[in-house]
This record gives sequence, structure tokens and C-alpha cells, in this order.
Amino acid sequence: MKKQNIAFSDQESNELINAVRDSLNGVWVHQESFFGRHFPTTPTPLFQELRRTLYIENPRQRGWIGVPRHPQNYVSLIKPFITLFNKILKSAGISSMRRQFLDTHNVDVAGEFEFPIHPTILLNGTGPEFTAMVVPRPYASFVGTLSAIEVCLDSADPTLARDRLATIAHEIFQNMSNRRFIYGLVVTESRVTAYMFDHVGVLSSSTISHIDNPDQFVAIIVGLAAEGPMHFEDISRSKSEQRYVVEGKISHFGLIRGRGTVAWKLPGWESEDQLFRLAEKMGVNAGVVKLHHSEIISRSDSPDDIDTVSRNRRVNDQDKPAWLDRTHIRVVLKPFGHPLRRYKDARELIVALHDAIAGHRSLHEDAGILHRDISPPNILLNPTGDMGNRGILIDLDHAIRVDNNSPYAQVRCVIYVAECHKRRNTYLDDLESFYYVLIYVIVFYEKPGIPQKTRPEILQEWEGPRAFESKEQHFSLPFNIKVPDYMGKAMECLASNMHAFFVSNSSRQGEIASPTARRAHYSSILKHFESAISMIDALTAESAIFSSSQIEQEPVEPPKPPKTVAKTGKVRRRPRPRTPVVPRDRPRRKTANYL
Repeated sequence: MKKQNIAFSDQESNELINAVRDSLNGVWVHQESFFGRHFPTTPTPLFQELRRTLYIENPRQRGWIGVPRHPQNYVSLIKPFITLFNKILKSAGISSMRRQFLDTHNVDVAGEFEFPIHPTILLNGTGPEFTAMVVPRPYASFVGTLSAIEVCLDSADPTLARDRLATIAHEIFQNMSNRRFIYGLVVTESRVTAYMFDHVGVLSSSTISHIDNPDQFVAIIVGLAAEGPMHFEDISRSKSEQRYVVEGKISHFGLIRGRGTVAWKLPGWESEDQLFRLAEKMGVNAGVVKLHHSEIISRSDSPDDIDTVSRNRRVNDQDKPAWLDRTHIRVVLKPFGHPLRRYKDARELIVALHDAIAGHRSLHEDAGILHRDISPPNILLNPTGDMGNRGILIDLDHAIRVDNNSPYAQVRCVIYVAECHKRRNTYLDDLESFYYVLIYVIVFYEKPGIPQKTRPEILQEWEGPRAFESKEQHFSLPFNIKVPDYMGKAMECLASNMHAFFVSNSSRQGEIASPTARRAHYSSILKHFESAISMIDALTAESAIFSSSQIEQEPVEPPKPPKTVAKTGKVRRRPRPRTPVVPRDRPRRKTANYL
């Protein structure tokens, strides 16, 4: 876990906020009954006690004790709110060793990544649900965060406060792979708005006065700190009571809006485990990860309490809006290796991509499955594997059958050149994505495992709003990407040959190719990889022969006798240093006088 030790500029913070805002465009859903469904108020002695000890009922001074009604700035609100929140938890019987609100507005919060924003208040906790840490009490760390609270003034821009909160929620998802959803608040001196972030988007409440609704405010604070499995998934346990030993995560899709560990449900959709079983049935045995176990996840011990987005959002079936509902599915795969970013040299990288492409061909030709999501996180290295299994394709979340003509088949998952012309995605688009993966590794890493200090310009263009035009222009020009010296001539030839392949075949993308044409295309791509591997092996063998010949030509000198050996062959012994005699201060001994 990292502690921030660098200072971030406002520009870096704004860029991250803008990126999260863009990713959530169109997925903000307002729920009028948010508080009643997520934080219901039930009259109890707790509410009466809290109103008596923490709330001022006098109409002229009505409000929370210690919270200023007219603060000079937002900082003057943070400490009073933290004191109030923690007193509410204490009154509700929630121990500070389990849940605690922390002042983090000027604190470097520990986490897996450097983060340029200081959350104003974090609700952190301890317990078995926080799988990434074992600590005796809550402390400022994103791996132990339950909820985030953004404090601002009534006069502040509410949209900016909301987007800052969303960026913090994004960071929590990045650090906690077992989160189902995250609650967050935007609190001012008089108002509160609640949000729920999940892998579909964001659900928001109405903005209410916490001064006029003290019981509701207490219910919100207590509800944020509630203990239970609702927010988290137990990744080590299955419905069959089988338990798994989780050593660590290989990769994590931690964005707020994205698939996470869930599956999409649309007409024509098939779950990932179904497609894995189809691939295994059709004899796809190399280059593709193997399915070990799969199941639908429940939110509680009841098997009927299926974990879906609509249930977590407390949406009734008759009120379900048009946004996409999702069902949480666990897929356990047999282990195969390491992320692609951990390649040791150019040969290992090329071999892995070769076997992954061969596995893609087997998926497409033997099982009739189109992957549609070829990217660096979805290719694993397996350097100790057998031939054909040294690179492994994973993740069939977005895969479809080749003959699928449903609306789901029209959903674009990766930006291809085909997007420029609105063509249907085919196997050629996936092969094009393998080329993008190769270029990504070439330009992103300065050396194996060491990224460039600044993101390369070509990646910024390919990931930006003009990605379509940029990629199409890339194939209209000669290959001009600089390949690092450590990757060698073979990598440069491979990238150039793949570029030439797509220049000559870009006009055919979107067409239904014949089996003969498909075999020719796959064969052509794989031969380029095999030629690069042969070139590296030949250079390695030549280098080994040259090194051995240099060793043979060098004259062998007889060993010199040790310096400590005399001509007679006897070993000279170094004289032992004499210990200096230190005079002692003592009286001289008297001698006898003889007469």
C-alpha cells in the first residue's frame, strides 16, 4: 500500500475529475424515494435521545450542536461534522474500533495508487469484509473505506462537489475489488444529498435540509456505518459451501461504470460461463483459459436473494427504469499465469501474443465465438506452459456467438477502424485489437515493467474523443512508430508487417469472409509472429556462437602463485601483532631492606 509522497497540481486533479465525469455521462439516475428505501427512519428511543443531546430545538437557533450555521469556509465545518457523526455512532452502539469518521481533508490517504485529491471526510472500518487489511482500528486508507463525505458550503457549486465525490468513489472501487456499491454524501451547513455508486452508474437522492429533518439525518449516518455483507462480496465462499484460497488479484476492472464482476443481460446475451462451457465442448484446449466453477451470487444466505443492481438500488420490478440491470456472477478459472505487463523480454511477449491469437482462432473457428474485447488485461503470460498455452485469452464478458444477430451483438465494446464506417464487428476487428495491444506495449513501456514517465501521444489520441479518426489515419500512413532498442529488430519487423496487413485488409472489415479467407488471414498474422520468433532465436544463437568463439581465442594464462607462498612452497605466516602493554597507575611495590 502506498502513501502519497508527491505533490499533485490542480491540473492533475481536474483532469481526473473530468475523466470520471465523462465516464458517468448519461448514467446519473434520480430516485425520489431514495432516503425512504435506503435509509428509512423508524421512531426509536435512539432518535429521541440524540435529538435531546445533539440537536437544538429552539426555532431561532435550531440545528446541530457545534455545527456553525454561517461558516467562513468549508474547513470550519469538517471537525464539527466529524464530532457529530462519531457521537451518533457511539449513541447507536457502534464501536469506534469498528467504524469511525476520519478527517482526511489534509491527509495523504494510503492506497494502491497515488491519488491527487484529498477527501474531506472518510468513514472507515475494520472487520473480515475488508479483505486487504487487518488492523485493530480504522485509519486513513482507501482499502478500509466504507463511505465518503464531501463537505462544502451552500454557496459552492453542487455539481463540482458531486463530481469530486464520484472521483473518490472511483478510487475506492480501484482499491477494493469486493465492493458491490458505495454510498456517499455531499453535506453543507444546512443540506445533504446522498449518492449510491455501482457498476451501472450512480443513483442520487433529492437534496434535503438536515436541520429540518434531523431524524432522517441520523438514519443516514447510522445506515452508512451499518455492518453486514450487503456492501461486500465474500470472494472465498460459494453456495456449495466450497471455499477458495484467494492469494491475490491478477487484474481488476475498478471503474464505477463497467462490468466489474457482473454480466450484462440483454436479448441474445449469454453469460461468460455458458460460453466457456461451449468452448470446452467444442474442443478449444489451447490459448484460452479453462472454466473451473461458476455460480450466481446471492446477497445473503438465501439462494433466492440474487445480487442484482436493481435489488441493491431497492427498485421494484414494476418501477424498473430503462437502464441496464445486471446479475452478479462468479466465474472461477483455472490459473494460468501473469498479466501481460510482466513480460521479461520481447520473445516472451511475442510468444504470448502468438498463442493468444491461435486461441482466438480456435474460439472463432471451432466454437463459433467472437471475443470482442482484446486488450492487455485480457491476455495472460504463461512462460512455463506447453506449446500453444504460453499466452492465454481470458474474459468472455463481451463475447458473442458468431451467428448472433440480436441487439446485444450490435453493442460496440472496443474502438476499431470499423467504427469509423459503422460496420459490424468481425474477427478482423479482434485481430486489429491484437495489433493495438502490441503497439501499446511497444510505446507504453520504457523497459520491461517500467512505464514511460509521460503517456505516449499516440495512446492519448487512441483513447481520446477522436480515436476513430486517429486510428484510421494511422493505417493511411507508413508505419512510423519507434520501437525501443531493447525489443530489437524482430519486434520492429513484426509491428511493421502487421501494420501492412491491416492496410491491405481494412476495406474488407465488416464483410462476412469465407472460411478460406479467414484461414488465410489467421495464417498470415501467425506467420508474422513465427518469423519474429525465429529471428530472435537466430540472433540469440549467433550471439552465443560468437561469445563461445571469443572465449576460445583468448589465451589462457597459468595461474599465479599466491602472494603469501614463498619460493620454497611453504606458507608464510604473518607475524601475530603484539598486544601493547598499557602501564597501570599503581604504587610501586616496596622491597625489603637487608642489613
